[in-house]
Amino acid sequence: MSLTLQTCPTGTCSVTTTITRYLHGAKMYYEYMRGERPLSPEQQQWIKDYVKSLGYEWEVEFDGYFEAYVYHHLALSRQ
Repeated sequence: MSLTLQTCPTGTCSVTTTITRYLHGAKMYYEYMRGERPLSPEQQQWIKDYVKSLGYEWEVEFDGYFEAYVYHHLALSRQ
């Protein structure tokens, strides 16, 4: 199944509509576009693969890249 059909049941959505649906709606799409929310590496790869599936030859570039570490705080249980 193509990437378009996975996110657009009719298969006739625009590129922006398909990406917006993949990113869970307009509010989140614009948060990503404004840089308020970073795209995960998986999301970036999906967008690159989607653009290539449409037949475009150019490489998708993103505004910036950064590394982040996630620390999980484990609460000590007191007994």
